[in-house]
Amino acid sequence: MSDVIKEIKFAFFLIFHPFKGFNDIKYEGGGSAKSACCIVLITILAFILDVRYTAFTFNTTSVDNFNILTVVSSVLIPFGLWCVSNWSLTTLMDGEGRFSEIVMATAYALLPISLVKIPLVIISYFTTIEDIGLMTAFSSIAMIWAIALILFGTMVVHQYSFGRTIFTALLILVGMAIIVFIFLLFFSLVQQMANFIIIVFKELSLRF
Repeated sequence: MSDVIKEIKFAFFLIFHPFKGFNDIKYEGGGSAKSACCIVLITILAFILDVRYTAFTFNTTSVDNFNILTVVSSVLIPFGLWCVSNWSLTTLMDGEGRFSEIVMATAYALLPISLVKIPLVIISYFTTIEDIGLMTAFSSIAMIWAIALILFGTMVVHQYSFGRTIFTALLILVGMAIIVFIFLLFFSLVQQMANFIIIVFKELSLRF
């Protein structure tokens, strides 16, 4: 129980003291893979609650169109792509961060999203449409906060300057797009190959 409390305290410490927090992850053994996974799961839960249970006044997604797999993938896919692209590029750019450090830093950086989104779901039932601007502002602040933490994490984990971090982040985004393109291309080739095999099999079946 004491370890859980310690991890929670560290997570909150990191989002308010990012440079010291990420430095602790890299050099002091701060944080853990277990707590990082928990934060990712909580972030997924926050998005599910936001999409599914936000009051209809502020919710643009109908119950009929709700797909939990889509929501889960909207968190896990960008998270995974960022970590893989980050590690792949920074390995070639003298980055000092290990893959485990990148994953933990990115996971901890997501915490502000759930801290804001989950309370907003509850608050949405006690506010009116006139407060939509305020609700949107808080949601935007959470996203900006998380993005800033991801950049700070990249900077500290790889020991980059701020300018190099921004440049690297842009390259990481390009790398993510390239990975998606390669995956879609590979999927398309596999699909075409499967269709070709099916056609050949049908032709052979008709002949014999």
